[in-house]
Amino acid sequence: MELHSKEAGIYLPLLRDHVIPLWLKNTFNTSAGLFAENLDLQGNSVGEERRSMVQARQIYCSYILKEMGLAQDLHVNALRAAAICAERCQQPSGAYVQSI
Repeated sequence: MELHSKEAGIYLPLLRDHVIPLWLKNTFNTSAGLFAENLDLQGNSVGEERRSMVQARQIYCSYILKEMGLAQDLHVNALRAAAICAERCQQPSGAYVQSI
């Protein structure tokens, strides 16, 4: 994925220096194997809700960040979350339940 130079100049430093480190540190719940859905102002996970669509979005974003070279290790968590989502959410029809 390639960003235009104006966009890159604005967003990449913010992502690289603030958002991604916070995300790497606070959004993956290792005991549950899933991503947190909400963080408080201090960056701590709040609430236990885990919606499959949010998990899918986090998995996708992890892949994009890896492709951009911004978060090389995040895909390990994404693969684990994807496996758990498939195991717990996928119905025989191929549809996914909304919450985990």
